Amino acid sequence: FHLPFDTIATTSASEKDTLEKHFPDKSFIVIPPKTNFSDRFTGNPKPFTPRHFVTVSSLTKNKNLEELIYAIGYYNSAYREIYNLDPIYLDIYGRGPEEYALQEAISKTKMTEVITLKGHLGPSDTIAHYNGYLSTSHSECYGISLLEALSQGLPLIGLDVPIANQKYIPRTGYLVPVDNNYNFSYLDYVRAIDKLITNHKELQRQIKDFLNQPLYHPNATKNAYERLSHE
Repeated sequence: FHLPFDTIATTSASEKDTLEKHFPDKSFIVIPPKTNFSDRFTGNPKPFTPRHFVTVSSLTKNKNLEELIYAIGYYNSAYREIYNLDPIYLDIYGRGPEEYALQEAISKTKMTEVITLKGHLGPSDTIAHYNGYLSTSHSECYGISLLEALSQGLPLIGLDVPIANQKYIPRTGYLVPVDNNYNFSYLDYVRAIDKLITNHKELQRQIKDFLNQPLYHPNATKNAYERLSHE
């Protein structure tokens, strides 16, 4: 950092600790990202659309959504046939430069009846009925979309990559292992989906416990900024 900041905000204690090691002469404070937490989510199992999943992001290469499409294609073909399962469905919200390529991937995998590009997402309540939230992003910093999904009671599946995935998902869903190039096994991913479907009610209880932490209190961000302004 070359600019004379008095204090630098981070979103978690682990980020603060890491940055303090690299920049011991700087001052850091934890300010959690603000989102609409848990006013509408009580932790009780809510009506949802079984086997329907959602993801929300910019449609860019780093979100790796083409691989998610192929994973859903694998579930609905070979994996589904082996284990005699019902199909799963995916709605993809967002816009971006990869939109045409993603539509091509949906057509290529013959998944046009189960995967839909939905355009921009409206109010966050529109995802509350989904079975879970899926991510194949190679990196998540703040993870706002993950937090919004949790605030609606949606369990998470994502790759085992820093920062937000490793912070939020272990207690609210399932991480999928990756290699050094961030590649993952479709089999590992669809097994995680199966576990989420089976354990949906228990994961919702875990989400309630996760959001009850003081860090995610509705006033936590406001209080952190007030403390900062008085220092």
